Amino acid sequence: MSKEVLSATDYMSLVNNNPDMISKIRKDMQVVYVNDAIWKFTDMPYDFFVDKTVAELSGSGPGPEFYIEKVQQVFNTGQSCCYQSEGWFDPDLYFEFNLVPLESIDGEIQYVLSIVKNISENKRKEDELKKTIKEMEVLSDHLMYQNKVLQDFAYITSHNLRSPIANFKALLQIYEFFQNEDEKKAVYEKIKHTVESLNKTISELTDTISIKGSLKKELENVDFQKQLDEVKESLWLDVEEAQANIMTDFSKAPTILYPKIYLESIILNLLTNSMKYRSLERPLAIYTETHKNGDKIVFTWKDNGIGIDMEKHAKQLFGLKNTFHNREDSRGIGLYITRNQIESVGGTITAESKVDEGCKFIITFKDLKAV
Repeated sequence: MSKEVLSATDYMSLVNNNPDMISKIRKDMQVVYVNDAIWKFTDMPYDFFVDKTVAELSGSGPGPEFYIEKVQQVFNTGQSCCYQSEGWFDPDLYFEFNLVPLESIDGEIQYVLSIVKNISENKRKEDELKKTIKEMEVLSDHLMYQNKVLQDFAYITSHNLRSPIANFKALLQIYEFFQNEDEKKAVYEKIKHTVESLNKTISELTDTISIKGSLKKELENVDFQKQLDEVKESLWLDVEEAQANIMTDFSKAPTILYPKIYLESIILNLLTNSMKYRSLERPLAIYTETHKNGDKIVFTWKDNGIGIDMEKHAKQLFGLKNTFHNREDSRGIGLYITRNQIESVGGTITAESKVDEGCKFIITFKDLKAV
């Protein structure tokens, strides 16, 4: 079978009709040939390019200097070179450079074939694709966050409202039991406050679930002592029954920029946890304080309850529905909610505990001023 050889005329026609800008550079760095694409792109005649050095044609600047360096590198090494770069005279233009050594019969590299492809349109589409992917990532993060809010809403409504509602029902029973008007009036005030607290919590939950913007819209400058007092009031009956002595020191970091509904939930879960797992051998004592650590706020909650065997249960402590005592109403949800809410806003929670010596929770809140 005979092989057809491409004639010199056909070869030159192929090169000249190639959309890429092709030039032939001699070892002395003079341009000896350019195809039609070059003078069409530059709107300069063919004679403008031939017999001029690459330096004369390229101009000055990092782009031309790098190009000259790469051409000389191909002459020296005999290895092809390919790279991409912004346009020399227009930052909106992008080019792909392919430099190919052309050997003579004796193996000496006499010329370098420079093939320059205009990839500006491809680059533009690539940038648009990256932008679209970034927007999709942001949308995905937003959807994941909204899903997290929905999950928190479900957990908070099913778990965090149980104790205040139980207090409310107990207060109603006490109110019906008392005959003395002064006693009934005192209980009524507690009932009134509990209803107001429940209504406020539900309203805040509704606001949280309706948020469509960024987390920053949820942030409030929350006072630790005020938030603790509100939670104590909503759990008044349980606190009285447990005879809880709650000591605080929030002087070093009295407030925090944080989602209020989350901080309320965290304190509520820590308080109910301390009361639920208090020791029956001694009065319940709780100590809580805050301090700053760099740009973070550390919130510590310590009680003298029955404690947890950390050697056995440390890894499961914050898991869903993990319980470590046979106390009534142990469901293993409170600490799971607490950890998720803290971590979802960039914080951390750790625990220290010994059996019959109580628990200590250390929460490090991320600085949300820059979020």
